[in-house]
Amino acid sequence: MNSIRETAARASADNDNNPNGWSQSIADPMKMLACFPALQIKSGYILRAYQFKEGGNGNGFVWAMPIDADFPQPEDCPTQVGRFLRPPKPPQSLDQLMDAIEGDDTPWSYFSASIFSREASEFGAMWHGCQWSTHSLLGTDPWQCDPDAKDRRKRQALASGKADEWTWNADRPETWGPTYSEQGDIVTITFHTFSGLAQESIFRFTDTFHKGRFNFATQEETIALGPHGYIF
Repeated sequence: MNSIRETAARASADNDNNPNGWSQSIADPMKMLACFPALQIKSGYILRAYQFKEGGNGNGFVWAMPIDADFPQPEDCPTQVGRFLRPPKPPQSLDQLMDAIEGDDTPWSYFSASIFSREASEFGAMWHGCQWSTHSLLGTDPWQCDPDAKDRRKRQALASGKADEWTWNADRPETWGPTYSEQGDIVTITFHTFSGLAQESIFRFTDTFHKGRFNFATQEETIALGPHGYIF
């Protein structure tokens, strides 16, 4: 999934060429969705995006809308008062992006939905606009490394210091990788991430779906805090 995330991030790279201010995104968010083979757009819908840039910073906003609906210039749209940067919203777009997404109903499809939703929320993000992109999905203990790995990043531990020197707000996970569970028609995906933004931290995300639907409720916990990290 980390490899898919890298490919998805490249799908929005064209937004570097957008002008300052609000504009229609040069990058196509449908190309990002195509990076997640277990997911697809519902028939009759399409993903469109607007891009905001200023002083090297940026954020994109992706909307799901009927494929034959007009996609107006941002200045011709109502804005989302109360949301960061007050993004323009096309009149016929859905309130929830994931209501236009469907999958093959496998455990992988629900995990893909969890990650795609977050990648889409950071579509076109630049510099101070980046937050989710600083997270690495964990499959193993972040203090472990593989000295024989070909990938340089895997030869280094993600987390600094020693685990028992960190502040733990929850028990240390027995399983670091993502997990899937079903109870009736409720599907739960749990996964962990590491980020070094501002302060090295380990997060637990718990996403809850109704089976067959790919919109979800989420709970985020910071389960451990370590040394000071980095800032942009």
